[in-house]
Amino acid sequence: MADERDPSNLVNLLRVLQAEETNLIFQLVADRLAHDTGSILHALAGTASLLEENPAGDQRSLVVGVRRESQRLERAIVRLLEFLRGLDAASARFHPADVLASLAQATQPYLREQGVRLTLGRLGRRAVLAGRPELFMELVWKFLSECTAWTDPTAAPPPPEIRMSWNDTAGGGNLQFHTRRVRIPDEFRMLTAKSPSCRDVLLQSFPTPWLIMATLIDRFQGRLRLLRRPPADWTVTLTFKGAPSRDE
Repeated sequence: MADERDPSNLVNLLRVLQAEETNLIFQLVADRLAHDTGSILHALAGTASLLEENPAGDQRSLVVGVRRESQRLERAIVRLLEFLRGLDAASARFHPADVLASLAQATQPYLREQGVRLTLGRLGRRAVLAGRPELFMELVWKFLSECTAWTDPTAAPPPPEIRMSWNDTAGGGNLQFHTRRVRIPDEFRMLTAKSPSCRDVLLQSFPTPWLIMATLIDRFQGRLRLLRRPPADWTVTLTFKGAPSRDE
């Protein structure tokens, strides 16, 4: 068994997660590009249709050129999206408990150096999730690393603590973080919002790690709940649907 104090464990893990994050950001940018460009293409198509209804002699070549270039741009965007979305298209199934145990082993020494104590609670072993385990690990790591910024390094002992657990349910399971002396910002609650206007706020002005977390929660069909326990304790619960049976 590898020594958990071996820094290469964390280095290798972060290298994998960085690659996953880069791919995910590419996909987010491509989706945004497709949305914005689609609006432009729709407007161009409407303009071309109007010109075709009342054509003038000097407008025929313009209309043909607009349609040709619009179609070429649309095909290029479709190919780009197919490529980027294909980066994680391979289906997979995994036990979240195994992912959490592996992540904790690799990150506990680093978090301890940052003044945060990470412990593991109960890890139910029955649940199976659909998706790539690396992306699930990226979601959990993003939250843990953000917690290091939500602590007061000058505070007196005991140190901030995060207790991570997984509870199986009939239809999936709950990932829970019980935090002590970790002050989660009120703005973080925006990740629970589902309206397009709130998601636009995330895209435009929230920290990139929060956007990645929100995206991955959606990717795994999760739901986020936050319960504050004064003065500075929280229970953060992520509820996930289990993978469909192989017979479905």
